[in-house]
Parts: sequence; structure tokens; C-alpha cells
Amino acid sequence: MTSPTLRLYWFAHGDHDLQAAKALLDVGGFTDTVGMLFQQAAEKHLKGFLIYHGWKLRKTHDLRLLIGEAITYGPSLAYFRDFARKATV
Repeated sequence: MTSPTLRLYWFAHGDHDLQAAKALLDVGGFTDTVGMLFQQAAEKHLKGFLIYHGWKLRKTHDLRLLIGEAITYGPSLAYFRDFARKATV
């Protein structure tokens, strides 16, 4: 996959996770699954963002690591550092 295609792949899958989380919230309950889907969506969007900036994809689920690297390209993302810390288990 080329870099632009790979970036779009990650964004599309992150959007899918967000849509699934919203659907579960609408029916109520399933909060553990909703939380997991939000974490995965954040991870996938961060990977897409990083790939856009030339980052080499590597296997990680650590939002703290991903947000730390993303901040180098977009300093305003530092706002989400606390979320990344709390969402990484």
C-alpha cells in the first residue's frame, strides 16, 4: 500500500470504530465496548496522521507513544495527552 492509501485506510477504519461506538451508545449499555472502540478509533486516526507525516508504521497500541510522536507534527495535539494516558491500559 502506498503512503496516501495507507493513511486513508487508517482514517477509514478509525471512522468505522467511531460509528460503531456511537451506535452502541444509542442503544445503551456496552460501555466497556464503547470505551475500547474509542481507544481504537484514536489509535487509528493517530496512525493515519503520523503516516501522512512520513512516520513508518509499527505495531503499537500505546496512545501515549502515538500522541507523543504526533505532537511533534501538530503541537496542538498536546491537548489530548491526558486522554491518551487514561486510554492506554
